[in-house]
Amino acid sequence: TNEDEDVIGVDNELTYVLNWALENALDSRQQNETPHTNVLVTGLPGSGKTASVYDWAAHVSPKVNIFSINAKNNDLDAYINGYTVRSADDPSKVTNAFSNNLDPLERPNSILMLDEYNRQVKPQIRASLLTLINEHTIAGNDQGRHKFKNLLFTIACINPAIPTDPGAASLIDAETSRFTFQLDYDSDPAVTIDYLKKKYDYRISKLNPKDDNYKKFLEQYLRIQDLGIYICS
Repeated sequence: TNEDEDVIGVDNELTYVLNWALENALDSRQQNETPHTNVLVTGLPGSGKTASVYDWAAHVSPKVNIFSINAKNNDLDAYINGYTVRSADDPSKVTNAFSNNLDPLERPNSILMLDEYNRQVKPQIRASLLTLINEHTIAGNDQGRHKFKNLLFTIACINPAIPTDPGAASLIDAETSRFTFQLDYDSDPAVTIDYLKKKYDYRISKLNPKDDNYKKFLEQYLRIQDLGIYICS
């Protein structure tokens, strides 16, 4: 790919970074090395960062396979690493039932997409994800490790850790150091406004008009509408 060429619908800086990561990951694999050109993208909710990654993947050459995981899922450890099984003949013998949920990463030129990575609250799951990001491995059968040889790199999309969003935690150094590129994604105001309108449409629809919160959400919604008309006009 041409690193200076814009991809339709994608921020040019994000295009450059993803093209660079892909090129270097392919070079590393050709040299029989595990690629470590991971990308961390930070942006506000509804900013379009996840959609932009998919737009890039749809246009880039060579063709890539994007496999997405919502990282805040609290059942993710079993989803990734499988389940521990005790032998019926000898209860003291424990084996691991290998998970095949990540089999799509066996496809050529695979890229792992981790959405909302910093909203995962369980340290064990964060550790499993970090191992997958760094070593490209998960727990295998008979206490071994299974490696995804076709996994090129990981793209993690997160929301910024700010006081008004307590669910989005700051990443520790051991996590951020696993990402070669750390990019702040500039949101499209019109996309963000559309996201907020849909969010408040849904929340207002679930509230009773007699509820004290109804008036508060309705006022916020109207402000968003006014802002959207101003930005998009």
